[in-house]
Amino acid sequence: MQSCYLRQINAAIVRQDPVSVNHRVAAWLSSYFDILFAMNGQFHPGEKRPLIYAEELTNLPSGADGVRAYVQRGELVVESMLTSQDAARARIKDRSKLRKS
Repeated sequence: MQSCYLRQINAAIVRQDPVSVNHRVAAWLSSYFDILFAMNGQFHPGEKRPLIYAEELTNLPSGADGVRAYVQRGELVVESMLTSQDAARARIKDRSKLRKS
């Protein structure tokens, strides 16, 4: 079974929607950290620097060390989408200049 977050993130990536990707990844990470701190019996530290606080927890699920890598890959995906959108805009602008001449 695939999580709703993952399906929504994948759908946003397919449609090249970086704002939606960011929104869904942020929701997933928020939920992840809520669960992580709860299962460690810790108060949630808030929105700032949750990765740093999570690294201090003792009860981590397998693969938790990959969360930082996942976040970094997510940043790269969004960056890649923005770059491809900028390139697409430039091509459209170039085409419109050719039509006007």
